[in-house]
Amino acid sequence: MDTVRILSIDGGGIRGIIPLKVLEYIEEVTGQQIHQLFDVVGGTSTGGIIALGLNSKLPGTNEIYTAKQLLDFYTSPEDIKQIFQVENSTLVDKILNFVRRILHILPEDHGPGFLAAEYSSQSINNFLQSKFGQHTKLSQLPTECDVSVFSYDIENASPYYFNNHQALQNCEDDYYVWQAARATSAAPTYFSAEEVDNLKQQRRVLVDGGVFINNPTLEMLIRAKELYPNAKKYLLVSLGTGEFTQKYTNLNNAGVVNWLWLGAPLVNISMTGVSMALDQQLQKLKKEISGLDYQRYQQPLTENIGLDDAKPETISLLQKLGAELVEQNQKQLKNLCKELSLPLKIKEHHYA
Repeated sequence: MDTVRILSIDGGGIRGIIPLKVLEYIEEVTGQQIHQLFDVVGGTSTGGIIALGLNSKLPGTNEIYTAKQLLDFYTSPEDIKQIFQVENSTLVDKILNFVRRILHILPEDHGPGFLAAEYSSQSINNFLQSKFGQHTKLSQLPTECDVSVFSYDIENASPYYFNNHQALQNCEDDYYVWQAARATSAAPTYFSAEEVDNLKQQRRVLVDGGVFINNPTLEMLIRAKELYPNAKKYLLVSLGTGEFTQKYTNLNNAGVVNWLWLGAPLVNISMTGVSMALDQQLQKLKKEISGLDYQRYQQPLTENIGLDDAKPETISLLQKLGAELVEQNQKQLKNLCKELSLPLKIKEHHYA
């Protein structure tokens, strides 16, 4: 195979609107769907949901979701209400949840009650089942595209990723698609951890992959090299969900309390910093590795938009930011669309 086309999508909750606007543009220009344009696709958290959606059939049909249809998940008032349905809680719970969100303190328990997850697990489970089907398995996804989504196993303290081709080869790696979507997006403090059983009824307890790899671009490149070791070119497209870089000059001599209290910067610094460092590393690899064409599309944010900030004005802002990202990179995106549309030789993959 001459060129392997790779797509990686960051985590970011409701900010998944931004990469979806880019993907919508790509589908409009090429006249093809994402699963027809890329060979290897993956994502974390909201990026994982998008990756699965772009390779899943609408329940009861043979049609695979378009980026535009997935965008409705994030912009439809009915869908948003179902995703972010607040968990029933006492007044004490609500006060403690408010304090916890300020401090970004993670709860030790993941059930209802004291310092519990803020949003209803049952509601988002019902939503994902309605979109992906209650009994559709990873092994039933179209095989033309290799699909990976990332999560973290909190009982074994190790990363775990779902993959459609691994599910085909081993039933221990086969789960329902909606469960994979739920696990990759089980952001601590927002949603409870997801307990998933594979086809052998072996259980894992998983949380959002963003806790260790919010930007999975390097993992996707490694996966592509495993599948296509003899490819001449690796076209690596990485989509961010918006980047807010805040200066914390008032923390120069801060202690533990101030680090926690003054805007909870530790979480933002760690997630943003890791993603930026990864981008810098890949930019260097682009120069050193023959045949690597790395393209990163990221939109700076002027304010910190929360993963669950689904207010109508925020939805409108995110759509505007996504459209601006497309406009600002239109020349590069048009060239990308031309390359993605080129006919390819028969694939010779090496599934591991």
